[in-house]
Amino acid sequence: MITLGITGRSGCGKSTVTAVFSAHGVPLADADQLSREILLPSSPLLPVLAERFGEEILRPDGSLDRRLLADRAFATPEGKAALDLITHPEIVRRIRLAKQAAQEAGAPLFVLDGAVIVGTAAEAECDRLAVVTAPFETSVARIAQRDGIAPEMAARRLNAQTPESVLLARADYVLCNDATLPRWKLPRRRSANSCWPRAAGKVVPKLRFECEEIAEQPCAGVFAGAWRVVSASGAHANGKGILPCKYSALVEQYAAEYDLDPLLVYSFIRTESGFDPAATSSVNARGLMQMTEETFLWMRSKLAAGENVTFDDLYDPAVSLRYGCYYLHLCLQRYNGDVATAAAAYHSGWGTVDTLLQMEEHSADGVTLQGFPYNQMHHYVEKITACYAVYTRLYGTNQD
Repeated sequence: MITLGITGRSGCGKSTVTAVFSAHGVPLADADQLSREILLPSSPLLPVLAERFGEEILRPDGSLDRRLLADRAFATPEGKAALDLITHPEIVRRIRLAKQAAQEAGAPLFVLDGAVIVGTAAEAECDRLAVVTAPFETSVARIAQRDGIAPEMAARRLNAQTPESVLLARADYVLCNDATLPRWKLPRRRSANSCWPRAAGKVVPKLRFECEEIAEQPCAGVFAGAWRVVSASGAHANGKGILPCKYSALVEQYAAEYDLDPLLVYSFIRTESGFDPAATSSVNARGLMQMTEETFLWMRSKLAAGENVTFDDLYDPAVSLRYGCYYLHLCLQRYNGDVATAAAAYHSGWGTVDTLLQMEEHSADGVTLQGFPYNQMHHYVEKITACYAVYTRLYGTNQD
């Protein structure tokens, strides 16, 4: 098994690249996410950090004041070294566990995604390193939009990071991400012979596996480069095996009932549960389309108030798809058919999205989101978008 590290400076579009690999079924670990998880309340590392950097870094509820820790740890080289000495062994341990699971599952390729890989213990876990790049102005614009800050502040943040030349000197692959995936907007209604999907009134371009065909599409450089890496590893094998159309009768039934593109439904199932009807998340979301009890009860009140359906029934594919498709339909309806905004709402809730829509830095029209400022939301939307693109390539039949 080859372990590929994917890194890059802020705003380079690294999460888009990672989403491409994820959409092709490549197992991965997010080093940045692991670094956050090891410092959650009740972590055994918190008392060690408090002893080194002061009890004040712990709030009364036991959670970590990350900003205060950063202020103290990064004030001196010695502080930064102490922080790394405490946290890096646990991050590496979790990376190795994820790698071991991937290898035992027979994966030929494993991806380690991290903003800070070069020069850390994580670099030694990688057999190859891919550095994602983007023009400075493009990165600044992405950071400003994502974080809702002025371009000047975004530029200062970028300039304070590891120089790109240092990263490139360690790279085995360089992926230039100087564009974005198409912004997909689905029509509110479709005729019996209409074609899915469409983007801004145009048929969404199919993203083909062959590099020469990818080269004609938006994000040409990043998709072609990423696919070369996937192809070289043999990780893709058969695209339709990695991105199947399981439960097709049910998907077609409820997609038609709730006016959805079946390929979009498959993309949500693949992202949410990997087609495992018994999937249960850390927040107790259940089933193929991963619905929490709160959302389930709300959907039941709207969809099946008189029916004897329980939260446990979400492990039944028919129930999960019925409720999940209905909720996805409501998300698309509420957010004017914009797939990215609807995906953000499906993941983070209407209240979160509605709040962001009121902020000019995240929405120009108050209806669709231009930026996704929360890491988990951002990664989720990227995964849905990339997965939908690949499903469209494999199974779509576009017509004008």
